[in-house]
Amino acid sequence: MLERTLEQYEAVNTVLCYLGKDHMCLCDDEVELIRSVLQVLKPFYAASQELCTEPYTCMSKLIPISTLLQQVTDAGISAEESSTSCSAAQTQAALRNALASQMQQHLATVENNYRLAAATLLDPRFKQHAFTDATALEAAQQRLLCDVQAVVQSSETPTTAGAGIPTGGDASASTAASFWGMFDKKVVDAGAMKTDMSEAENETRRFFKEANIPRTSDPLQWWKLNEVQFPNLKVLAKKFLCVPATALSSDRLFDKGGDDFARRRDAFRGGQLNNMIFLNKNISH
Repeated sequence: MLERTLEQYEAVNTVLCYLGKDHMCLCDDEVELIRSVLQVLKPFYAASQELCTEPYTCMSKLIPISTLLQQVTDAGISAEESSTSCSAAQTQAALRNALASQMQQHLATVENNYRLAAATLLDPRFKQHAFTDATALEAAQQRLLCDVQAVVQSSETPTTAGAGIPTGGDASASTAASFWGMFDKKVVDAGAMKTDMSEAENETRRFFKEANIPRTSDPLQWWKLNEVQFPNLKVLAKKFLCVPATALSSDRLFDKGGDDFARRRDAFRGGQLNNMIFLNKNISH
């Protein structure tokens, strides 16, 4: 709305003057104020457009978008702001501070959310480069490594229990095997765990050494082409990259059509909704 006002204010002022309503015209200071506010809000508009550019937006984008918004807002006055008036500059600074405060309140711990962090790490477009908190990144990587190890263990064929226990009439051998059984099992499990961890570490290290794909590429297509190289990480990628970034489709969040849809939905009465749910449930019968 503000952008449209800035584009058309000269024509609007002309019409208002023609109608004898000069007092409603925007003055130069007000136009400059709108321009400065738009400059602050431009990154947020770009973020909303980013969520709408893809028919399916994965939650792996949430951390990059959140951190970028905070970085851009905290960056301060850009080169274009040097021409703003004192009043506009003060308003711009106040708006930026208010937005930074709200983001600090709501987005400060977004990198500590493991589901979001794992999705971002497994997205070949972003990986570790989307993080600004080194502690949160290290914690997410360690937990992801443990998850990969669990996948490795679950994919292995379990050995037959008691394969190493001697059979026959050798009572002393059986007694010794029974006596040392717990220790032998502990040694075998430790060796298997070390092997699983090594495999998980190697696969994870190879994945992070791979060059990032272009930001506009499809991460799901990349995983489809490279699933043979990373068979264990592929399991986790399917788990985390299938989660959408929003509960609603992006076009319903940020465009006019979404507002119209919401208003029409709110106009339904309870009885109408019950009938629609009933019919939809039984439509195949």
